[in-house]
Amino acid sequence: MPAIIRVLGYNPLREANSLADHLVRHRTTRGMSREEAAAEIGVDAGTLARWERGEREPVGELLEQVERLLHGDDTWCADVRRVG
Repeated sequence: MPAIIRVLGYNPLREANSLADHLVRHRTTRGMSREEAAAEIGVDAGTLARWERGEREPVGELLEQVERLLHGDDTWCADVRRVG
């Protein structure tokens, strides 16, 4: 996906409207596997999958880890700070 974005000159993925969308968009845009993103946050891939599906949301320190992962991302928005 990173190469496609470079060629097109824009990100063709749909805009993120929820924390789950932000996580998926961030990971996909960077060409990261779920396992790589989960390791960066410090959770297992199954937990990240549940967050990406919107079944659960991170709280406390895990939310802070998610914010660190997403911070600086062009898809970042205040929605993440309202979770929890």
